[in-house]
Amino acid sequence: MLSTDQAQSVSARIAQRVKRLPKGQPFSIRRFTGLGTKNAVSKAIARLVNRKRSTNPASQ
Repeated sequence: MLSTDQAQSVSARIAQRVKRLPKGQPFSIRRFTGLGTKNAVSKAIARLVNRKRSTNPASQ
């Protein structure tokens, strides 16, 4: 199981990589498998999506 610090670093690293993608480009979880476990990556992406939705209600 990952500690909170490790989970945050997975989220931060995924966020950095996503920011470098062209806007609107789809991606899969497999792109981030080297950053953590499949579960950690899935949760990190879900958190990023939820954060984006909460800051931009028009995108829902």
